[in-house]
Amino acid sequence: MGLSRGKLQFRPHRSRHRWVSRRSRPDGIADVPCGLAGTKGSITDSPLSNGTTYFYSAYVDHGSGYTNGKFITARPFDTPVSIHWAYSTGGTSMAPPGLRFQLPDTFVYAVSNDSILHSMRGGASGGDWPGPWKPYKLGGPAQARPPVVSFSVGGGNGAAFLGSQDGRAYAVDAVNGALKWDEPLAAMIQAAPAGHFQAYNPAAFDLVLVGTRNSSGANSFRALDVHSGAPKWSFVNSGGQGGDGAAIGIISGSAAIDYPNSRAYFASRTHPTGSADTLWCLVFNGTTVGRVWSKPLGNIDGSPILMNGRVYIGTNSGIVHALNAATGSIQWSLPLGDGPIKGFPFPRGTNQLFLSTNTKVWSVLDNVSSGSVSPGWPVTTIPSPSIPLHVPGTLHLLVGAGDGKLYQMNVVTPLPVKSVVLGDGSAAVGAPTMDLVKMLIYVGTDAGVVYAVTFPIP
Repeated sequence: MGLSRGKLQFRPHRSRHRWVSRRSRPDGIADVPCGLAGTKGSITDSPLSNGTTYFYSAYVDHGSGYTNGKFITARPFDTPVSIHWAYSTGGTSMAPPGLRFQLPDTFVYAVSNDSILHSMRGGASGGDWPGPWKPYKLGGPAQARPPVVSFSVGGGNGAAFLGSQDGRAYAVDAVNGALKWDEPLAAMIQAAPAGHFQAYNPAAFDLVLVGTRNSSGANSFRALDVHSGAPKWSFVNSGGQGGDGAAIGIISGSAAIDYPNSRAYFASRTHPTGSADTLWCLVFNGTTVGRVWSKPLGNIDGSPILMNGRVYIGTNSGIVHALNAATGSIQWSLPLGDGPIKGFPFPRGTNQLFLSTNTKVWSVLDNVSSGSVSPGWPVTTIPSPSIPLHVPGTLHLLVGAGDGKLYQMNVVTPLPVKSVVLGDGSAAVGAPTMDLVKMLIYVGTDAGVVYAVTFPIP
């Protein structure tokens, strides 16, 4: 659902919908049919008052009754210079949106706690559904940025790859929202899938790679065929795979993939009765996988980052580690003492990292030649900061915050900062995504609204 100046537009996607509109005024309740069986339709509710929150419900008429309602709130606004549009998902949407480029167009993909994969046209005049798109409903919420590819997956069109809390991995058609395949893997999948795709390297094995999140029992790191979802291999730390047979703890973050060397790096928690190792390096091909090294670094819910022969990882206890990617030897460790490292350290250039903890945004410098680390600045004035995003080719760092604002800092002299209030400022802002084609920032909130924001923030 797109929001703009003084009106709202809905485009339901399944048969025989009936929209129930509940406005802020006492008499503003109306049932409005929208769409014939098997089709989609749209309703424009206008005129409305900018800055006023409205409440809507949608139902499907099956001929013998109605489905449970889909409920949503919306707040039309007179777009300021810095905010171009907003799209409401109907559920918390704090993960950074995924992007697909089909030049000159950009397409934005957002996951939400409503268990639906949403797609929007990017750009300053976007915010509505792309023409053939019908949102796909997963069997459970997805809570990580969906990687989206433009090359043909399973015949025709690209795909968005998702891990869902229903325990399945999904490939969804990036153009029309249809299911390409899904594969049951575990009780839950929290991590975003990674990939090893021939479209990016002819020597790659065309695999989707994802870890499981079983709260009890053992976990695994799995490889699926990109075109069919068929299982190719599963790493369980067995003796035959170079492991010790101890069970792997829950895996919540995405893997980092070394394309030329066919290596995957992923993190986990310790297993209560199994392995104490929590950072893993695997070598694989299209049918087999083996352990190269693993390290006991304490519980990790985030993701590793590869840069210049190093693996960087932040732990749940607030320690940043740098390891030799080939051998797993620890180069340095830096305790920050402000709660867990959120998500992953974001790299800039050859030796600078940005990361967030409970109350601070940090800059860390890896003195590669000396094997030491220099804590740079912390910024303490941004409440509950999100995973930071450095915009390549600039000195700008973007961070969502718990006070309803999106912040922009200078990476050299971070203060003062610029910021923009999203919506009425009452919703926490998630991790942003940068569109370098349209020069816009896309970011969601815990109110379920995805915004397109001018970059740089004026």
